[in-house]
Amino acid sequence: MVAEDESVGIRVVQDEFCQKLIQKVKKPIVSTSANISNKRSPNNFSDISREIIQQMDYVVSYRQNEKRRYVKPSGIIKVGMGGEVEVIRE
Repeated sequence: MVAEDESVGIRVVQDEFCQKLIQKVKKPIVSTSANISNKRSPNNFSDISREIIQQMDYVVSYRQNEKRRYVKPSGIIKVGMGGEVEVIRE
């Protein structure tokens, strides 16, 4: 989705499953974050809001029962039309 200022967010994934999926389809994957803005990031699948899950076109049936410790959310940068870089979240 393109923001009002015509920017887009691109996430570089660390998760091995996601990396392999992207390599397999050979295209970027569009996805929402797994939390509502300004709400706590989920630690595992059971922490994801039902509101978000119900709005998805597809949810992968993989590691949904996994319980893991807190993982720092991904960083976000914004790259402007002139190539300037702004750190939104480290």
